[in-house]
Amino acid sequence: MPRRLKELFAKLGRYADRPWYLPLMGFLVFIDLFVGVIPSEALLVKTVMLKPRQWVFVTVFLITSSALGAVTLGYLAHAYGEPFLAWLAGDILHSEEWNRAHGFIERHGAWAMALISLSPFPQQPAVAACGLAGMPLMTLFSAVWLGRAPKYFLFAYLATQAPHLYAKYLKRILEEDEEEAPRPTEPNPKK
Repeated sequence: MPRRLKELFAKLGRYADRPWYLPLMGFLVFIDLFVGVIPSEALLVKTVMLKPRQWVFVTVFLITSSALGAVTLGYLAHAYGEPFLAWLAGDILHSEEWNRAHGFIERHGAWAMALISLSPFPQQPAVAACGLAGMPLMTLFSAVWLGRAPKYFLFAYLATQAPHLYAKYLKRILEEDEEEAPRPTEPNPKK
């Protein structure tokens, strides 16, 4: 992640209690498909760690934001075709990711989109392929939502458990250090 982006996210984290924070994070996850440099999983983890009591709501909100971003990109790809994709992502139609995603989508349809959403692979070429292929928007929304859900819920759950797991780990290490540390010798009372 670029340094300036890290700095921006660190500054935004200070405002996690503000009512506009979660919608802003949703918007950033939404536009990730258009710009491709926003680490949506990292935003999810950071937001969940800042709002641990609301982790389920935050996760559902960000999954939905990602799926809405996919639907928007799919719609624009379908409506404006290859010239729009060339404007948005340059040479995307001639990339290796495009060829893999396009072939996978052609063979397996919405299930392929769900698997790509679950995977760490770039989602933008697959969503663009779905849009050009004319996949119904509700199908695209459902595929992305169902693909993102297991991954996002796992990341969110681990983020809620991280402080507790870290505390347990730290406690165990400290206890092991105490056991290994030399104990002060007690004077022998028989002398």
